[in-house]
Amino acid sequence: MASIIVSIVGTMVPANYAGNVNWADKIKGKEYKADFSQYQVPPEFADRMTVDATAKTLTFKGPMSGDDLKALTSKTTSPDQAKALSQLKAKSSWFDSVLSPNVIGPIKNLRSWAFVLCFLCIGLSTRFAEMLIFGMKPFWAFTCGVIINVPLGIFLSSFVFVDYWSKI
Repeated sequence: MASIIVSIVGTMVPANYAGNVNWADKIKGKEYKADFSQYQVPPEFADRMTVDATAKTLTFKGPMSGDDLKALTSKTTSPDQAKALSQLKAKSSWFDSVLSPNVIGPIKNLRSWAFVLCFLCIGLSTRFAEMLIFGMKPFWAFTCGVIINVPLGIFLSSFVFVDYWSKI
C-alpha cells in the first residue's frame, strides 16, 4: 500500500516546478565557482532555462534529461560551469530534490528505528530459563552461526555491496 501511495505522489510533479542552483556551491563535497555571465543558453532551451546574473543563479523548468545536460555542457567554457549544470540536473528532478529528502527520507528513518525496536523487543522477551530445557547444543549451534555470519555480513556490507548501501 505504501508503495502505491509513494508511486502516485511521485508522479504528481507541480506544473511550475523548476530546479534552481547557485553559480558557486558544492557538489559531492567539492566546491565549484562558475561564471555564467557570458554563457549563451542554446536556443532550444531558451523557454526552459534562465541565467540570472544579478542573483548568480541558474533555473531550469521541468526535469533535465541526460541529453539536455550534454547539450548544455557542450556550450560551457570551464569545468566549473559543467559542475554547476550537473547540479542543476539533479535539482531539476522534483522526485530526487524535493520528494525523496522531505518524504521518503523520514520514512526510511522510521523504518530503521522500527527494525531496531523490533529486535530489541525480541531480545527483551527471550526466556533463557526455557531455553535451558533443550541443553547446550542449540546454544552452541546458534553461537557458531553468529561467529560465521557476523564477519561475513560485515565483509559483504563493507566491501561487496558498499556502492548499493551508500545510494540508499
